[in-house]
Amino acid sequence: MTMRLLGLFLAAALLPRPTYAQTIAAPVQAGACAVFVRLAPPGGAGTEIELEVNKKKLPRTAADGKAEIRIALTGPLGEGDELRARRLDPSNAAGTLGPAVSVVKGGGPAECSAPSDDDVVSDEREPFEASGYVGGAIDNFAPASVGGYQNSEAGGRQNRVVGGFDFEFRITGSPESRRQVWIFGETLHGVRGADINCAPDNTDKPAVCDKLSVTNARAQLQYVLEHATSMEAFGGVRAEFLTLQGDTDTPAKLYATVRFGVMMLNGQVMTTDPLTSQERQIKANHAYRADHVGGGLLMPKGNFTGSYLEIGWGRTDLFDNEDIKNHWRRLKIDGALSIKLKGPMYGFVQLFADFDPSGKSADSVQTFFGMSFEIPEFFK
Repeated sequence: MTMRLLGLFLAAALLPRPTYAQTIAAPVQAGACAVFVRLAPPGGAGTEIELEVNKKKLPRTAADGKAEIRIALTGPLGEGDELRARRLDPSNAAGTLGPAVSVVKGGGPAECSAPSDDDVVSDEREPFEASGYVGGAIDNFAPASVGGYQNSEAGGRQNRVVGGFDFEFRITGSPESRRQVWIFGETLHGVRGADINCAPDNTDKPAVCDKLSVTNARAQLQYVLEHATSMEAFGGVRAEFLTLQGDTDTPAKLYATVRFGVMMLNGQVMTTDPLTSQERQIKANHAYRADHVGGGLLMPKGNFTGSYLEIGWGRTDLFDNEDIKNHWRRLKIDGALSIKLKGPMYGFVQLFADFDPSGKSADSVQTFFGMSFEIPEFFK
C-alpha cells in the first residue's frame, strides 16, 4: 500500500503542470492609447491582468474569459516606454510577470491626448442656481443684538425662526472647468421665537408652529418673510481654482471669496458692552456692515451638495462700540452640512462663529438648521 501511494505521488510530480502566460502584442508604437495582451490559455473567472508602464502599475483589468484583452490608457505612450503585463489567476494570486516590451517610434499622430489640468469631471451645476430655505436659529452664544432681542432674557431663550433665499451665477468657466468664478447673494430673515404664539390654546397658530416638512415649507417661509424682525443680506464673488477628489462622487472645490453684507434689526435692542459688562441700548435704525475676505472648500454635487467650510477675516459693525477704530478685526468661521433628502429637498445644519481675537468687542456663535429647496418648488 505504501509503495502504491509513493508511486502515485511520483507520477503526479512528473506530470506536466498547466502553464499560464500573457504576452503583450508587439510592436507597440509611440502615440498608442491602448495595449493588447494575449492570454494562453484564455483567462477564466477571476483572472485579471495588471499592466505596468515604466514600472507604474495601472488598475487591473478582468480577462472575462477572453484570449486577448484591450487595456485602455489615459494618455499616449512615448517612444522608449517599458511595458510589462502580470497575469493573476485564482490559483496564482501573486501573479506572473511577463517579459518587458519597449515602445517603438510611431508613424503618425498620437491616438489621443493626455488629460489637461483644466479638464475635470463635470460638477453638474447650472449657470444660474437659486434656492429658498426655512428653519431655525439658536443664538445662545450670541449677543441679544444679533436677533434683535429686547434683552438677554427675551423669551427665556434666544431663538429665531429663519428663512430666506440664495442664488449664484457663474460668470466664467464651465461645469468641466477646474477654475470658475461665481457671483452670489443671500438673504436671511428672522422672527424672534418670543414673538410667535404657539400656545396650545391659540386657535390661529402660524405655520411656523408646525413641524418643518416638505409640504409646509412654503407656508413657513412666507410667514417668516411677512413677520421678520431681523434681516441680513449678503453678496460677493467666489473664485474656484482647484478641484479635490474630482473623479469621485463627492468632489470639493477650493476657493477664495470676498463677501459684503448688511445686518438690519427692528427697533431698539439691548446688548452688553464687553468693556464694562453693562447692558446698553442701541438703535437698530440703520444697516450695519458685515464684510469679510476668506477661503474654503465647497461640495458642488452629490448627496452633500452645498456643504462647505469657510474661514475669513473681516468686520461686523453691529458688535463694535464707540471705542473701536479699526473695524477689520474679526475672525469668521462658517461651516454647513447639507444632506439630500428627497428630490430637490436638502436638510442642513450650519454653524457660524464671529470672533474678536482682541476681546474688545462681543463674540457670536449661531447655529442654524432647517430645509432648503429649489426655487421652482416654492411656487408649486
